[in-house]
This record gives sequence, structure tokens and C-alpha cells, in this order.
Amino acid sequence: MVLRLPQVLSYSYEANLEPSLAALQSWLSLSEPELKKVVLRLPSVLSYSFEANIAPSLAALQSRLSLSEPELKKVVMRTSAVFSCSYESNIAPSLAALQSRLSLSEPELKKVVLGLPSVLGFSYEANIAPSLAALQSRLSLSEPELKKMVLRLPQVLSYSYKANIGPTLAFMETAFHLAPDELRERVVVNPILLSLSLELRYRPRVTLASALGVIVTQQTLNPAAIYTDAKFMAWLRKREQPGLTDEEWAALCLRPLVERGGIPPVIHLYPRLCLTLAFTRYSVTSELSCTNQSSSYCPPHLHCPHDCNTIAIQLRNI
Repeated sequence: MVLRLPQVLSYSYEANLEPSLAALQSWLSLSEPELKKVVLRLPSVLSYSFEANIAPSLAALQSRLSLSEPELKKVVMRTSAVFSCSYESNIAPSLAALQSRLSLSEPELKKVVLGLPSVLGFSYEANIAPSLAALQSRLSLSEPELKKMVLRLPQVLSYSYKANIGPTLAFMETAFHLAPDELRERVVVNPILLSLSLELRYRPRVTLASALGVIVTQQTLNPAAIYTDAKFMAWLRKREQPGLTDEEWAALCLRPLVERGGIPPVIHLYPRLCLTLAFTRYSVTSELSCTNQSSSYCPPHLHCPHDCNTIAIQLRNI
């Protein structure tokens, strides 16, 4: 924290820090861990005057969105924008522009902010407007349809069209053989499809299904998108090889890994039986190679010596 705010060393704890922290904690009914979290996320909050900066911003936001005390606390705990952005210069204009763009009522605007508090820190002109325009154009959405999507999935405002939404829509259209109108209908009915990772959900599951001989069609979209890993594997088994024993099914699932030299993004889909079989029928290299420090798909019964969350298992026939 000192590295991010060196001047904190020059502040008087009794005269500056302690009164401001106490006032902030009291206003939002923060526990000690919650207060610590707020300060660690934005150390510069220690440099703000509670009376001159923090209190007016909190009061203005609470009044603008008709937030209850718990709702205000929820927003503050999930975004530092309340403190780091000027309410008058940044937050208020962005909220007004978003409300006007989507014709949101006051309760609807509040719903969007509670669903995505970080939207308070977004630039409407630089982030929100271009993404909404690109999404609306790509799917030929009407104004009511675009509004409905944002209300059902406020997080869509945080997605980059170029990096996330665009590639995901293109993959869905191609992999699941969806015509433009069909793609539009699927996404409008279930906007959560846009929240799922292309690289950690759609592509690995389509790759695995194809490797196991499943013909990927429009009907594959829902299982590939919304099923849990276990349910998706059960769906594949029932669809493709319902008569196989557990061991035979595990061996069939492992075949693509062996033949292709490993497909790391898919490994988290394999149930324990498959991975146990990997150690008994195949030799597994003792060195596990880290592939992604940020993912959370490392199977709990496998341990990476480097403490990363995703591992690549290299198999060779014995």
C-alpha cells in the first residue's frame, strides 16, 4: 500500500487517517475486513477528505439511484469508482447518457448499476456506446431488444466487443451452424450465452464433442454452453456411447488426448475416472507444464508443482 501511496507516510494518523476511516466505516457499516478491503483496493482513498470528497459523493450517488444503505454498501464494496471518479464530472453524466441511450426508467437504471457496479467507472463515449452500437448492429437488435439484454445481463456492458462478444458470436454462428436470425433469437432469449468464455467453455467442448464423433448442430449449443462439466460429459456419453462401461467410456475420452498430444483446455472436462485411467494405462510425465496462471480449472486431484491452476498433461502410449 505504501508503494502505491508513498505520501501516506506523511499523514497524521490521529489528525487525518483515523477520523476519515472511522467516518467511512460508520457511514457504510463496514466491518474491519471490509474496511481493509476498500483501502487495499484504492489506497488513495486515504488521501481524500471525508467531509469534502467522500461523503458528498456517497450522498449524491445514493440519492441519484435511490439506494438503501445495504445497496450503497454493496456498490462501494464492488467498485472503487465511487471514490476514484468525480460524481459531477464522470459518474452523473455517464449514468444520464446510459439511461437516455436505453430509455431506462429510474428503477431499471438502478438495477443495471446494482448488477454491475463497475459501470460507474466506465466512460460512456469510449466504452459503453461503441460496444452497444456494435452489438446492436451485429445482431440487428431493436431498441427494446437491446434494452432487454442489458437488463437481463448488465455485465454485457463490461465486455469488449472486439475481444469477447464479436469472436464468441462468430464462433457460435459457425460451430453450431446458426443462421443470423437464429443466432439473434438464441442470444436475445438467453443473453447469458455472451457471458461464457470462448476459450474455456465453447471451443473446448466443441473440440471434445467433435473428437468423440458427435455431430455438432444447433441442438448442441445449450449443452455446450450451460451444462456443468459433469452434466456435459454425461450428455456426451448418453448421446454417443450409452452402452459402454465406465472404463470403456474413459478410454474413449482419453483417445483424443493421446492422438493429439494433449488438448489442455479440455482437460477439466474429464471426470475422475478418465484421469485415473490415464495414470494406469498411460505414463504421465512427471513434469507438469503451467499453461495459464489465471484459470480455475485444475482438477482437484491433480497437483501442479508450480501452484498454477491449469496444467497440461502429456500422455504417451505404453
